[in-house]
Amino acid sequence: MIRRFKLPYALVAFCGLFCLLGCSDPIGEEMSAVTSSEQRSTKTEARNVATRFYYYRGEKLFLTPTFEKVFVVYRDISSFSSEKRSDAIFSGSVLSAETPSGGGVPNAIESGLGWAVVPTTSLQKLSSNDIVYRTSTLKDSSGEEYGLGYTVYVKLKTPRDETFLRNLAKTYGLTVVRQNEFMPLWFVLSCLYAPGDRDALDYANLFAETKRFEASEPDLFPLRSMLNTTLDDPLYHFQWGLNNTGQRNGTLGVDISYENARLITAGSKDIVVAVIDEGVDLTHPDLNLFSRSYDAVSRTSPCKIYGSHGTACAGIIGARCSNSLGISGIAPECPILPISINFSDRVGIYEAISNAFNFAVEQGVAVISNSWGGSGSAGMSILEDAIRRSLNTGRNGLGCIVVFATGNEDLAEISYPARAISEVLAVGAMDPNGNRKRPMAFDNIDWGSNYGEGLDLIAPGVFIPTTDIQGYRGYDPSDYFLEFNGTSSACPHVAGVAALVLSKYPFLNRSEVNEILCKSAVKIPAYDFSRQDKYGDWNNEVGYGRLDAYSALLTASTYNDEGVVYFQNKQVYSDVSVSGGRIVSDHVKVFSNGYLTFKYDRELTIDAPFDIEYGGQVSIL
Repeated sequence: MIRRFKLPYALVAFCGLFCLLGCSDPIGEEMSAVTSSEQRSTKTEARNVATRFYYYRGEKLFLTPTFEKVFVVYRDISSFSSEKRSDAIFSGSVLSAETPSGGGVPNAIESGLGWAVVPTTSLQKLSSNDIVYRTSTLKDSSGEEYGLGYTVYVKLKTPRDETFLRNLAKTYGLTVVRQNEFMPLWFVLSCLYAPGDRDALDYANLFAETKRFEASEPDLFPLRSMLNTTLDDPLYHFQWGLNNTGQRNGTLGVDISYENARLITAGSKDIVVAVIDEGVDLTHPDLNLFSRSYDAVSRTSPCKIYGSHGTACAGIIGARCSNSLGISGIAPECPILPISINFSDRVGIYEAISNAFNFAVEQGVAVISNSWGGSGSAGMSILEDAIRRSLNTGRNGLGCIVVFATGNEDLAEISYPARAISEVLAVGAMDPNGNRKRPMAFDNIDWGSNYGEGLDLIAPGVFIPTTDIQGYRGYDPSDYFLEFNGTSSACPHVAGVAALVLSKYPFLNRSEVNEILCKSAVKIPAYDFSRQDKYGDWNNEVGYGRLDAYSALLTASTYNDEGVVYFQNKQVYSDVSVSGGRIVSDHVKVFSNGYLTFKYDRELTIDAPFDIEYGGQVSIL
């Protein structure tokens, strides 16, 4: 019986000969052509126009300068007095470049530099001699405001292009700060000491317009917090999300069916859940923690504590149960790997988050929980590459389950990066009656769960008790926070249930777990599920419905690893035939002389990337 057949992405046909011919010019000739082109020269005067842009996924993404706020890098951080610092909206230190291999002096970034986002009117408080770099903040089409840092992220097409990159950087006076340790095709360049009036956006475009790189993007960072959190809520003392008995005028039984699910499994020590957030209290007695933690900003272990948000998210997933302490986590036997991000230090934040995903993959995590995101339209390919790497290569090729919060702005659009990557699970927040959280409902706070295309599930997100940083450093003077709100609290519910499913059925791949969680979701009578989507009946406000742990485990039990054939990470140059009851295929390229045949009995799943050169053939029988 055929249970499912999908081809969600178009198969791409192209001719490689043209590309080879187009890249045959010597580096010297190309450098000369690049530097002589006046069309690519963008000065300050040219930037002071209504709109600017950068290249994102091959298209121009337009931005508007605000002229009200300025990103500035300045010398002598010690002399930046408290009176001057009081004007800063955000501020931080500029890190030196890494020491070159073999020792020596780090790549020409002086110590003692600081950065800040300040009102334009405050610039007179800084000496012009101390200003190394300045540029206006920007807004996208949705009104989201971004700072523009001093670095450019460049992705090579092949390792052979590194020489061209370094020569081009030298030509323009840019410093190669580092090569990303996890994704070696990505490089970070600084324009702090580049001559002229260009900024990181200009240089990103100059590099992109050479057509020699896979991506070239400036370090844009949102000025609004990326954490999906609302904190000013009244006390509430019950874990209704796990067992709803009618607390706070809720509806009996509107929960994730935890009581029944725990009879099947409480998790496994082999299924590790990464929490990418502000760090986790590593000494909290009620948390089941992995042997390692990581700070993605400094790229060192252990994790650092930048706020209370991460400890709260971790408790929902991995608080211990039956230990006479606090609360019960959804997957108490699954260790939590804390990975810390300083969401207040906006410069370089996307590379830091990329490091977080890559570190999680290297540690063999199964699930990655992300209670953060941005509402603007700007995107960062370096981050998306890291997420896709975890989706496609994590768990030895089975793929990590990546879960994101949708955001708390009551928008008909889910947050970035969840909306850019369909393979992640996007989670909205529900109230104790199973409805999408709307402004002023239940908690009398003006926030609502974002919804729309890409939304997969809703989960408990109002008055959620969880763990807190111990003592007075957390949300509450106690070791627990009883009023955690927002899609931030909904997201780890789904991460916890995904961990339960993999604890019982570790052979499942990422696509199968996503399918199980969505297909097992409970339909809510108040909503119209008339639209057919990838996993069945779908609604714009609640996705496939309410998360249900027990139903997910029962659904997963119908899957098995007998007869599964994985055809992944393959290159087809000749006749190749793949047969099996169930076939899963992705990361495949069929060359011009290749002929690939799939023969299946029950199910064939083809996911991107799946490319076919001109002349290549694929048959499905």
